[in-house]
Amino acid sequence: MSPAALSSSELFGVFMVLISALSYLNSWFWKLSPTIAMLISGLVIAGGVALADSLGWPTAGRIRALVESIPFGTLVFDWLLSFLLFSSALQIDVKLLFRKRLAVIAMTLITTLITMLLLGAGFYGLLHWAGLPITWPLALLFGAIIAPTDPVAVLPMLQAARVPKTTETLIAGESLFNDGVGVVAFTVLVAAALPAAGEAAQTVTALSTALLFLREMLGGLLAGACLGLVAMVLIRNVPRDENTRLTITLAMVVGGNALAQWLGISAPVTVAASGLMLSALLQLWRRR
Repeated sequence: MSPAALSSSELFGVFMVLISALSYLNSWFWKLSPTIAMLISGLVIAGGVALADSLGWPTAGRIRALVESIPFGTLVFDWLLSFLLFSSALQIDVKLLFRKRLAVIAMTLITTLITMLLLGAGFYGLLHWAGLPITWPLALLFGAIIAPTDPVAVLPMLQAARVPKTTETLIAGESLFNDGVGVVAFTVLVAAALPAAGEAAQTVTALSTALLFLREMLGGLLAGACLGLVAMVLIRNVPRDENTRLTITLAMVVGGNALAQWLGISAPVTVAASGLMLSALLQLWRRR
């Protein structure tokens, strides 16, 4: 039987049942953070499928082949991440975030870069110790991929720990916008460490890095603010039509993500900024 015998719709159905079952078990027994529980469960399931495949179980081989055919990089980072960031942006206290904007900006820049350097140095030293030499740009590239934190994972843990609202806003705001810094670092390091076939590694200058950062971050902030404003105008015109309002927000996330990719700016920053703008405008509207 070929891998196609297990259709993508069937595999999606199996995944949804597993996710629901694991969420139920975590809610009743494990009581871990939802994202951590899903991560551990996913690793266990993936390990089980790999083990069953190595033992010659045909179904495991078909599942593995079908999963490998899914473009996870495009699916997760180009689309699903936008919905997660938008959801997190709506949960942040926008008024407090604006008051602490300078601290959030400083944390976004400093903590992301320091984390990238530490992870890159650790990865560089570990591989050299294991007899697998690697260049510094490639090691730092690994750090740039791992350094940005996930606001979807951060917010539930902060709320469960009942930290002060100011601390929660600072950490959540930093985790929301550090993707932009990570994208700039990743783009610069890719240009330096992984040139296209037949091309030499590009020379990275302070000016080119600054221009790239301004385009990714400021362009994303501006585009996201405009999208949030447009969405608010449309939502105000249909105050009692929940279906239309939901459709507008979904279109804002998907359309904003596509627009950011077309303009060459940061899609995560664009979507996060649109969510913050919409949340702030909704709060002002409801107070009237």
